[in-house]
Amino acid sequence: MRLLVIGNDRISKSFAYGRELPPNNELVIDRSANIARVFRLVHRGSLTPKTVLRMAWAEFRRPDSGPLKGLEVRSSAELTIVARERKPSEILLFRAGIIVRRDLLDLGIPIYNVHSARLPEYGGLGTISRALADGAYEQQATLHRVNEKIDAGEVLDTEPYRLDPELSYGANEAIAYAAGMKLLDRTLWKDRI
Repeated sequence: MRLLVIGNDRISKSFAYGRELPPNNELVIDRSANIARVFRLVHRGSLTPKTVLRMAWAEFRRPDSGPLKGLEVRSSAELTIVARERKPSEILLFRAGIIVRRDLLDLGIPIYNVHSARLPEYGGLGTISRALADGAYEQQATLHRVNEKIDAGEVLDTEPYRLDPELSYGANEAIAYAAGMKLLDRTLWKDRI
């Protein structure tokens, strides 16, 4: 059995809402994101205020599919408890804001992440904004193994796409996440990653 952990944002909801997951996949909704966390990320310099505003505006303009049903977690510690109870063969993350901690990695369960930008160049947060600013329009969604460093594990699969500097930030984000969702869907239908 695989745990599919997705964010509680409109992009993740658009992927999961009304979708029947392949057999042996259980949906887990990551509810770790909150406004206090955003302020901490800006304060640390992980995100700029301009990037936060662009991301928030793009999120606001997306249609909302409504609430998702599934297990809910708010931290790596809670995901670790779920993993101990459910004993999945692997964990797959998409738009999950959880920072995977050592205790979860120590369970020995393979953990994978679908990141919607080229790795290692565009790991972390605010990647679409950085890629546009850098003129790095040829991008790819990336499936990678999760390790102790954020977005630094071995790349296993990719889905190419092209950003368009003539389009809005939100339109470019939609292009990137469409590629990420295509990669996620392909990955979900494999028995094992």
